[in-house]
Order: sequence, then C-alpha cells, then structure tokens
Amino acid sequence: MPLEGTINGNAELKNIMQTPLFTSNLTLDNVIYQKDTVGNITIKVNNEQANTLAANIAITGKDNDVKLDGMYYLKESRMDFKLNMAQFNLASIKPFAADQIKNISGFLKGNLAITGKPTQPVLNGSLHFDNAIVTPTISGETIKISNNNIEFDNKGINLNEFSLTDSAGNKATINGNVYTTDFRKYRFDLSANTKNFRLVNAPQAPNRLFYGKLNLDADVDVTGDMQSPKLSGSIKINKETNFSLVLPNKDPEVEDREGVVRFIDKKHPAIASNKKSVLDSITNQTELKGMDISATIETDTAAQFTVVIDERNGDALSVKGKANLAISIDKSGKTSLTGDYQLQQGHYQLALNFLNRRFEIQKGSLITWTGDPKSAQIDITATYLAKTAPIDLVGPQLSGRPQNEVNRFKEKLPFQVNLKMKGELLKPVITFDVTLNEDVLAQWPDVDAKLQQIRSDESELNKQVFALLLLNRFVGENPLQSEAGSAGAEGMARQTASKILTDQLNQLAGNIVKGVDINFDLNSEQDYSTGEAANRTDLNVGVSKRLLNDRIQVNVGSNFELEGPQNSNRNASNIAGDVSVDYKLSKDGRYTARAYRKNKYEGVVEGQIIETGVSFIFTLDYNKFKELFQSKKTPIQTKKIKKKISTTSK
Repeated sequence: MPLEGTINGNAELKNIMQTPLFTSNLTLDNVIYQKDTVGNITIKVNNEQANTLAANIAITGKDNDVKLDGMYYLKESRMDFKLNMAQFNLASIKPFAADQIKNISGFLKGNLAITGKPTQPVLNGSLHFDNAIVTPTISGETIKISNNNIEFDNKGINLNEFSLTDSAGNKATINGNVYTTDFRKYRFDLSANTKNFRLVNAPQAPNRLFYGKLNLDADVDVTGDMQSPKLSGSIKINKETNFSLVLPNKDPEVEDREGVVRFIDKKHPAIASNKKSVLDSITNQTELKGMDISATIETDTAAQFTVVIDERNGDALSVKGKANLAISIDKSGKTSLTGDYQLQQGHYQLALNFLNRRFEIQKGSLITWTGDPKSAQIDITATYLAKTAPIDLVGPQLSGRPQNEVNRFKEKLPFQVNLKMKGELLKPVITFDVTLNEDVLAQWPDVDAKLQQIRSDESELNKQVFALLLLNRFVGENPLQSEAGSAGAEGMARQTASKILTDQLNQLAGNIVKGVDINFDLNSEQDYSTGEAANRTDLNVGVSKRLLNDRIQVNVGSNFELEGPQNSNRNASNIAGDVSVDYKLSKDGRYTARAYRKNKYEGVVEGQIIETGVSFIFTLDYNKFKELFQSKKTPIQTKKIKKKISTTSK
C-alpha cells in the first residue's frame, strides 16, 4: 500500500434506536505516502448538536501546524469553517504530485473563512508563501515564490504583483483576478510580464523530449473563461537560450514492441492507474471548447535552437537566427502562423552508421510561414567542406600532359559540398552542388570546366557528392581506383607523430619556461605544389609576454620549413620573423593600439614581402548594430527609469 501509518483513538455511537449520536477522536500517527512522511493527522467529529456536524481536523509534525474548525449544517447544506494555517510544509505536497515536482520546500501560511454550500463555497482571507521554492520536473528550473500573497473573496482569487523568480534572479510578475463562484467554472482577467525569465533549465536525460535553457521576455494577457480562454501578447526569446527538442523516435522496431513490453513500478504497480482514476473522478471541471490565441514571437540572433532528429546517432539540426512571427489559434482550433525566420548561422550534423558529417548552414537561409504551420516554405543552403585532390575528377582531361603538370592536380583543394533545400518544410526538394571559392577556382580552370559539366548531369553530380561525403574524395570511371594517392602507412605515421610532438612540445614549454606563453604547432603532409610528390614539414613557433599589469602584450613568432620544396626567392625564417606589440589604451581592453611587422612570401611575385604598420582596434559586445552608437547606461540610471515606467503604468 502506498499509504502507511498508525491509527489511535476511539469512536462512540449512542442512541442507535432513537436519535443516533456519535463522537470520534482519531489520530493517524506518522502518516507515510510513498515513503515520504506527511505528519500526524487528528480528526475529531461529532453530531451532538441536532442536524449539525462539528469538526476539528489538525495536521501536525514534520513542520506542519494546520487546523480546520467549524460546523456543517446538514439540513441547510451549509458550511462555516475557519482554516488556520500557522505553517504548512510544502514538502508534504511532493508525494501526491505524481512525480510532476522534482523538488519543493518552504511554507504556506494564512487564514481562510470557508462558508456557503459545498456546490458554491465562499472563501475569504489570504495565503502567504514563506521561503517557498519549487522545481517542476517538466521545466527543471528552480523557481522562488516567496513573499507573495493570494487573496480570496466572494468573487474568487486575486493576484497582486505575484512574482516568480528564477535561479538567475529574473522575475515574472502576474497581476489580476480569477473570478469564480463554485471553484469549477472560472473567468480570467490576468496579465503576466517577464524580463529574461528562464522558463526551462533542464539537463539532457533519457526519454526527455526537450532540454537546455529557454529565456524569454513576455507581455501576455489572459481573458475569457474556461470554455473559451483568450490569450494575447508578445514573446521574445533571448540570447541566453540554448534549447533542444528531441523528435519522437519512429523506429519500426520500437513501434512493433509497443504493448508487448510495459514498464511499471514493481513496488507500487497500481499507483499510476489509481492516481489517474482518482483525478478523473474529483476533477469535474468545465469542458474546454476552444481557445483564442493571438501572439507575436521574436528571437534574438544569439538564441540557439537544436532539433535532435535521431538521439542515438546524434543526427541534429542546430540554428541561430532572427524570427518575426505572428501566431493565432481560433476557437475552432485552426492555427495560423505568418512571418519568417532568417537563419544567421548553424549546422546540420548528419550521422548515419559510420558516416558523420557536419554541414554549416549559410547565412541568408530562410524559413517563411504564410498561414498553415505545416506548409512553410524553406530556402536553406548548408555546406560541408571536403579538402581533397581534384585528380580523379579531371583525370580523363589530363591525358597527354606532362607528368609534373598532372601531379599538380593531386594538391588538396577546399571543395564545398552544398546541400540545398527548397519548397515545403515537410516535403523539401533537396539538391546538391560542388563548388570552390572564386579566388581558388580562378587558378584551376580545368576544375571549373569539369564542375560546370557535371552540373548538367544530375546522376554524375550526385555520384561525386556522395563520394565526397563517404570517401572524402572524387571517383573516376572506376570507383575502386584513385589517382590522388593516399597517405599510406608512412603518411599516417607522420601525421600522428606530428600531433604527438606538438602536444609534447607545448607541455614541455609550459613546465620549463615560466613568465612567457610559448606555443608550438608541427604539421607534416605531402606537397604537390612543384608537380612532384614531396614530404613537407612546417614548425610554427609563437612566444608572447604580458607587461605592465597586462596593458602591453608582445608577440613574436615565425614559421620554420623543416622539410619540403624550397623556393629560391624565399628568405630563411627566424624566430623574430613576425612581431606585434599591443597596448591597451583602456583598462578593459576596448581600445587597443597595435604596431606590427610581418614576413610573408607571395607566390604570385615569388618573393619575400615585409609588411609593417600601426593599427587601432576597437572591441565592443553588441546584439544590435544600433547599440554601437548608444551611450552606456549605469545600473542606477536604468533602475530609476524602470521604476518611473512602472509607476506610470499604474
């Protein structure tokens, strides 16, 4: 049984054959519900006065001190009770909340007069929250509701500056009334305002449909009644948001097993069904016949949203952007959504068995709604960077050319695999393309011509796209052969060794050399820039030092060619090849002056260029471009302005 305890006391019944009289004095000691101790419950009831029940009920223990005293007049079906809640421990609610509350603490205090009929009770008085904190399971955010009152009168419930405070100190304020005469039918006149309120703060966990942080500003009014509530207002999702939504898994293997395997609580298998039936029987509320919702939704460009398509594989879409949407739902349930969501950045993580590729969403991608939320129009471009040699792509066109010229096409180039989605959101038309940046493409006319050719043949284009995604290279007529070569055992060993040496050099420098920051970067690969395959090894060394309380930073470094093709016009590198000196004009680093000297080898002119100069750096964090031209307000000024606005609104 989920309910445990010890019953002590007595009950007496008199004059059974004439006018029955009874008295009871029962005490339930150490009442436990689902392993949580509620306290002690004392029940005293008698009908010594004709047609009247006198009741005295008390809850004590576990920091509870609640008393209900009064009379119930049987002939008139009328109540006259006094509820004295000196202290009610809110933790006593948790075992009855069906796992909907993760944590709750604090106290509820106050006094209520309960009169009228059971079908139309009248409550007068108030309840006060003292050090009350609650963490709903669904949101995961800890909310403080201390120092708030709920007022009751013959019209219903009154909320005046009822505030909720999140874990970061941000507030949501509720004002208005909930009118009722029977506590079954309600009429609303409420307004809610939030400022950067954290609505969701849940960690990732199995079987959770959403997680992350969701912060928002809101100005919402709730009117209407239980049959047809009306909600209107505006919502802005703020930059602290990093919210993830997990799409339900439609794996046929899982669907086929539904109903075959049921997970239950072995200790209390009937609790869930019992709770549901009890709640259904006591919650005789007015049926909701329709909602009237009208709201605008905006998002900050720094707010991040992630849609987890396949949680097991890590297949997910993550985006940031600017949304300006208007949503409405009429009483018939028809939903309308208009506006657009301009994607600023993001990525699509494609995961399928051993294949794991990250597509970066290009700025300017757009999702547009014109009514039906399911019929949104999309225009999204996502790019995967594949650094590979074009030799297998243009191999047939190189027939008859000198070998050193053919080898030049074994040089790895940064190819972009573009995934384009257009049309309806739920029925997108997906196409692919392979491109190079214009500055790179101008140096490789043969590659440019071949890319234009395969764009006219969809099957050939798709073949090359999937080859880049699967094999990270192009494929020729025989897909099992490649002229691009491979790193082989030697190349793999050189790359692995370069990473190990880089880590060891950085650790050695950090342990031995004190007072300066030293960074090493060793890179080894094959080079085809001369038309012949050659091993190339570069060592980048950087040294930096901060002086005068970090106001001055000196950076010295250069690149050393340890192995590889040498250019006759390139000067030998030295440790002071590149030098820069940064001076913070302001202590916070907003204004910085830099003097620099750089050694650069330009392949176009095949010569060494030394660049010297002075630059001025201005650093500022901003969300909107207009903030660059606004003066910085002090917290005191901001507080005064807010107080003035609040007073005016009243």
